[in-house]
Amino acid sequence: MLNIGEGFLAVPAGWHNASINVFTAQPPGLKGFSITVNRDRLPPGGALEGYVAAQSAKLADQLNGCRVIHQQPLVLDGRPAYFLEIIWKSPDAGEIHQLLLTVANGETVLNFAGSSPGKMTDVERDGVGRILMSFRFVAGGQ
Repeated sequence: MLNIGEGFLAVPAGWHNASINVFTAQPPGLKGFSITVNRDRLPPGGALEGYVAAQSAKLADQLNGCRVIHQQPLVLDGRPAYFLEIIWKSPDAGEIHQLLLTVANGETVLNFAGSSPGKMTDVERDGVGRILMSFRFVAGGQ
């Protein structure tokens, strides 16, 4: 059984949760802060460091003018994690400021992105960072 927030879905054994959750600070359709959560898998035998390096290279290649402002390994809820802060330019929305948190839970990887159109103030960045760092796994959370 897979918990999708509102309830449970009976998916076959061996399927992987690749769902995406999006939370916004404003009503849908309006620009502003958002937090996105997506799920991924580490490559067989892979470590979080290699996964983050590969994802960072993809971001640099795919996002116009992507600059990493800060990158830091850490431990979140007893699991290895990485925190990144990036700025890039969207053709539609202009400058995008993102805080990225990647945490490994066994072979599963959760990626959190706190995003803002335009550069975040220090207060905004600290607030979004606190939201991301507040994540805790449920007991037995695989």
